[in-house]
Amino acid sequence: MKLSDQNSVRHFTTSACIVDDDKVLLIYHKKHKLWLPVGGHIEENETPVQALKREVKEEAGLDIEIIELIKHKSYPTAEILPAPFGISLHSVGDHQHMDMRYICKIKGSKVLNGSEECKWFTLDEIRGLDNCPDEIKDFSKEAIRIAKM
Repeated sequence: MKLSDQNSVRHFTTSACIVDDDKVLLIYHKKHKLWLPVGGHIEENETPVQALKREVKEEAGLDIEIIELIKHKSYPTAEILPAPFGISLHSVGDHQHMDMRYICKIKGSKVLNGSEECKWFTLDEIRGLDNCPDEIKDFSKEAIRIAKM
């Protein structure tokens, strides 16, 4: 049975594959013991973009800019938010995360000053990580490719 077919509690989350100089920023998630993109839960009344920028600032101390994959026209009556690169549905124990994944670059200072374990990785280093899910390795590869465009 697919995860999407299961009747499970789902939380909306957002994550950023931040690319700089052919490297990707990952954070070590102590609870799951995995290297993952920076991100977290979308709070009530937050857009995915607001949550993403807040989480990256809190966890890494960085300001980011989303690489927009689709350029949208502006409208006086509606704000069209940037489309995520993809949406992942995955289990995190007793519930699921529906994660909106964005590809980003740094805006402003490149100094990491977050409180969490953050590190820049090359694609070869990411491929060599045993504690990084394959989907994150693939996401990182695509993010580096797209950021070069």
